[in-house]
Amino acid sequence: MFEIARGGEEVKLKLKEFLEQDKDFNRYYSWLRDYDTIRLIGRREYLLSIDAEEAREYIRSMNRSPNDCFLKIFYDRSFIGTLKIGHINWENRIADMGIMIGSHEFRGKGASVQAMRAGMSYAFDKLGMRRLTGGCASENVPMQKCFERCGFTREGCSRQSLFLEGKWQDHYQYGILKEEFSKEEA
Repeated sequence: MFEIARGGEEVKLKLKEFLEQDKDFNRYYSWLRDYDTIRLIGRREYLLSIDAEEAREYIRSMNRSPNDCFLKIFYDRSFIGTLKIGHINWENRIADMGIMIGSHEFRGKGASVQAMRAGMSYAFDKLGMRRLTGGCASENVPMQKCFERCGFTREGCSRQSLFLEGKWQDHYQYGILKEEFSKEEA
């Protein structure tokens, strides 16, 4: 478990490994079936066809993978979302970051930024990564703000590469190097 606190503050945010037989699975699965949660992450198939066993298999595959970390985000004692450090390239020390705040009451309150920074600290300091990447749809403004508040730089745009919400959207790519990460803000 990883914890983030500022100064003498009580620890509020925690990241914990997500296991397939986890007691929080049903809550996670409900987020995958919620249109407002998944609409801009580019995974419309979650609403159409994913069943509970497929979601459990995804978690199992993440746990078996030597190149992925799948973590639960807790705020106080509430399970509020997930964070993925994926596609880890150990030779080049590069990984991709992704986050989902499933709990509606925690959106827009800075939880994603705190969780992303905690994940970045873990990726840089514990996993030894030197570069992190991420991406999002052009209309996913909250994710763009999260990346930018965490110090990521928009490095590119794949024009009209995502078909979401009935229209083509651009996909923005972000990146950050270890030496650009500000631990004071973490």
